[in-house]
Amino acid sequence: ATGGVALLFALAAHEVGWPFPRGGSQALSDALVAYLESLGGRVVTGRRVRSLDELPAARAYVLDVMPERLAAIAGDRLPRRYAERLRRYRHGPAVFKVDYALSGPVPWTSEACRRAGTVHLGPSMEEIGGALRSAYGGGVPRVPFLITAQPTLFDPSRAPDGRHVLWAYGHVPNGWTGDLTAAIERQIERFAPGFGDLILARGSAGPERIAEHDANNVGGDIAGGACDRLRLLFRPTAARVPYATPNPAIYLCSSATPPGPGVHGMGGHHAARIALRRVFGAGAE
Repeated sequence: ATGGVALLFALAAHEVGWPFPRGGSQALSDALVAYLESLGGRVVTGRRVRSLDELPAARAYVLDVMPERLAAIAGDRLPRRYAERLRRYRHGPAVFKVDYALSGPVPWTSEACRRAGTVHLGPSMEEIGGALRSAYGGGVPRVPFLITAQPTLFDPSRAPDGRHVLWAYGHVPNGWTGDLTAAIERQIERFAPGFGDLILARGSAGPERIAEHDANNVGGDIAGGACDRLRLLFRPTAARVPYATPNPAIYLCSSATPPGPGVHGMGGHHAARIALRRVFGAGAE
């Protein structure tokens, strides 16, 4: 099932390309906030919400958090047995990410890769499968499967003139405390000889730092929970309407709900439609 989702994304990308927000990912957030504010909405940042009691009274709360955080924030507004199921939610492997400042573009041996914004780096299904099985099984892949992005090939505003940026990440066990930087660079150098000579600066982030940056990335898991077997479809628990909770005012919209991880926003779309229908009536738009 998860392979099918990846294939669908790949086919769609081949049709229209893998887009980058000009100026960086912050530009996408800024555009979304501007649209919300144009509709009368308000965004508050820099404040950690630990309980629904800290929020203004509302007819519906739609939370983009992990299931265990939903249980903690909602407290006694959710039935005890349901909250216990949320607290047992299982997370998947973590990622180890490195950001690079480079003196030039990545010198891939493949000409096609030199023209690609995103490069998935794995020479064979056997090597890719071995790396992912290792991370899922609690081991550290000796040769990691990498996802890399080089946005300055298409958006020069992200670096000074003549310079480039690259980020790359590989999968590691959840909560792993080691350093994958050297293995990542060996793998890139394998397919882009001379890459190491271009590095001006690097910033590495293991599972702990990934989780510190965003509490939803529990143990460094950026996929919102394990996606193996039926966990892509039945998340966070087996339920006919996974976005709704037993409390008609509380909804979950994170990647812990179908269709799972990905830059698609469909969890929020479905949760909002369910909330509109149940709170404001079937005919609400």
